[in-house]
Amino acid sequence: MDVEPGQLKRRENTGATAAHKAWLGPTLAGPRRKIRKTRFKIHQCVTTASSADHIASWLVAFVIEKEWRHPSIRQDVRSNISSFRSSMELLSHTKGTRNSTAIGFLFEEAMRFALSGESRTTRGGQGSGPRRECQQLIALHGPTFKAIFDFPTSKIQLPTEVIVDIGEQWATAYQNQIQEHLFNTILHIVNVFTAAKDVRAAARFGSSQQKRAAQRRLKAIATYKKWLANDPDGAIRINDNAIRRTHNVLGPIIAAHGSPLSFIQHRSRRSQVNEKPLIFLPLFLATLEVLAAEPMLKSARPRLSLPVRRSFIPKHIRLDAGALSTLSPSLQYDPRDNSNKSQDEREQERHSIFRYHFDLTKRPFASEDEDGNTRDVRWTLGSSIATDGYAISVIKARSGAAPKGRAERSKSSRGDAAARRRQGQDASSFPDLTKMTDEEVLHTQGRAIFVDPGKQNIAFALPDKDDRRVTFRYTSAMRRRGLGTAILRRRLVQLERNLPPDLKTALKIYRENPLPSSRVFSEEGIAAWLRVLNTHFRSMTAIYSKPLFRTQRMLSYSRNQREWSRVIKTIVDKFGADAQVFVGNWGASNIKGSPPSPSRKSFQNELFKAGFDVYTIDEFRTSSYCPDCSEKVYKSKKTTHPNPALKKLGWIRQESPRGLLICTSETCRARCKGGDRYFDRDLLGAANMRLVYRTRIAAINGSSESARPPHLSRQRRNEDNEEVIASSDESSGSGSSTR
Repeated sequence: MDVEPGQLKRRENTGATAAHKAWLGPTLAGPRRKIRKTRFKIHQCVTTASSADHIASWLVAFVIEKEWRHPSIRQDVRSNISSFRSSMELLSHTKGTRNSTAIGFLFEEAMRFALSGESRTTRGGQGSGPRRECQQLIALHGPTFKAIFDFPTSKIQLPTEVIVDIGEQWATAYQNQIQEHLFNTILHIVNVFTAAKDVRAAARFGSSQQKRAAQRRLKAIATYKKWLANDPDGAIRINDNAIRRTHNVLGPIIAAHGSPLSFIQHRSRRSQVNEKPLIFLPLFLATLEVLAAEPMLKSARPRLSLPVRRSFIPKHIRLDAGALSTLSPSLQYDPRDNSNKSQDEREQERHSIFRYHFDLTKRPFASEDEDGNTRDVRWTLGSSIATDGYAISVIKARSGAAPKGRAERSKSSRGDAAARRRQGQDASSFPDLTKMTDEEVLHTQGRAIFVDPGKQNIAFALPDKDDRRVTFRYTSAMRRRGLGTAILRRRLVQLERNLPPDLKTALKIYRENPLPSSRVFSEEGIAAWLRVLNTHFRSMTAIYSKPLFRTQRMLSYSRNQREWSRVIKTIVDKFGADAQVFVGNWGASNIKGSPPSPSRKSFQNELFKAGFDVYTIDEFRTSSYCPDCSEKVYKSKKTTHPNPALKKLGWIRQESPRGLLICTSETCRARCKGGDRYFDRDLLGAANMRLVYRTRIAAINGSSESARPPHLSRQRRNEDNEEVIASSDESSGSGSSTR
């Protein structure tokens, strides 16, 4: 299946400009029969690797399920896995070194079993200890898995490099599972054993005696949860029966697995789980074991998923030559010379061999202005593209993988402290205003802009240099028009109408019968789950292999990049290329019924990649107080819908204007000639963030005592003894702070 270097040649077409020459390939040279055989082998290898990848994921999930249901078997495998402190350390030990982790070897052996149907053994005691243990695990559980799920084997032998590469991608799934589900599962166990839901109802609707007892129980539950999180204020109240019953279950688990070797005693356990999740893998497995063993938890089990590849839409967009040719007639092949690079550098760039430049002045990427004229916009695909001669994969660059190249803007004016911080910073972490040095804050003066992100109104931006109101506004409706969401939805409907009858039936069954939960703890449940998953996978693979769908996925991705480029260009035109962006750090959950929009992190990352200096500001109470009189604002009452057509029909509908706030203070009434003053909520948030920034500047210059306005501070003052005490909202963090 290997293609010789002499077989590949470059085919170019003369385009409108010399910089954009079209090519489509690589093109295989030689007789037609040989070309067909080579392409067939490549296609067969790609299909085999994809099928073996899914089967191996299911097999590893089956083995791990068996292992934590029988903790007396292979305890040393768990200890080897939990000895790694980060995902990067785990990934660096999955290529056959002596200190290799068992999870990578387990998946490699499962891949080989999925290809041949037989377990592999090393001769003469070769191989490291974890690899031999993983081979024994596959030999022990592989035949049982094969009897439950009789998958077809293949005679094609995949190269070891392919198996190792797929194993690296799969191993990172455990990190995400632990970070997302460990503490949520522990808190769920506490809520079930203590009947927290009923206690909250009694504290709200019960009699006076029931309310007092429920409040004491809720206080004990909150204190116990703090103890689980390793909070200094946490304790165990043995006199409470519910807490004693919960502690009898969770206490031994926390004592055995809650404090690993590298555990820091004075830090929160939850923060350490987010930073070093893999050292808490034994705690995660033991917690899931409690879910399976306790009768009280079986009926109230939360929805968790094993780290397997169960999604049908791949993370990368697979395109063949025909689908790519419908995107743009102008492509440029950019080969890379690896002759002067070391072996490690070649290994690092093996997925980034090809780079394509799309000419957006041609259809379907061309965008038109209001007059109907085509804009001259050129865009470079911000992804790595790998090809095997038959299919082309567009893989999005991972966060922190590519160098953070700055655009052609003025030099950053942040201080040396920021330069030192940037060396270890990725695009997902940005300095907060409270943690910036005085020099850094003063360097941003005069060039700062304040952005309030949201769902409906994606961005409201106000500058620091003047007191003008809205200078930049980007809403979800504007984004939908730029992305062409309606057109893409109609194309999906067209794709569904043109499907064969058997695929239409498969799609209908898939929608009516959702996938069962993969959190199963029985052999029959695993067997049923695998059968349904395999049926869905085969049906959806046939649907997603359509060129129309692949073209649409690529078109959607390119339009998203083009839309972000337009937003960045607008910000540069309005605020300048050296603008210092301050974004609110309030994290809103997805609102049911609202259209999808980019999250706060996505907006920050796009600004960061465009070359802007990005900071965050605490949005505590920024949408609750007037920036001029410092008085509390209130929501607008319901008003009659102003649609005249509805009034003619006699339909008078009352609705609450979205985000409309009212200030009723005497100061604002005087400014508005006796009437109330109205604010948009997002505009009010941006204005108060600007007020927080100016107060910090005044504190640096000595004209203000506090670094934050008192009415927006997270501290309140007790009127009786003038003692400053922390606000109760501070314990909830910025993610749930009051706006």
